[in-house]
Amino acid sequence: MKRTDISIDAEAIQAAETVLGPNEDIQSFVEAAVRSAVARRQQYLDLMERALAARNHGKLTGEYIDDNEMLKRLEAIVARKS
Repeated sequence: MKRTDISIDAEAIQAAETVLGPNEDIQSFVEAAVRSAVARRQQYLDLMERALAARNHGKLTGEYIDDNEMLKRLEAIVARKS
């Protein structure tokens, strides 16, 4: 793995040290945080890509799902999983 030196505020490091798990160091903590942030952003970008594709499909075809109908569908999915 390529090593990159980054500058982190001393106060942030001290705060992180208070929540480190057993056998965990700052480097592994920061790496996990970065991976988590990247995954969240990638999920957001994927969601936006799907949303824009759905919007464009609706504009092209004129086929839209009523918001109340979509809420009913989503509620049904949640109810099945509960």
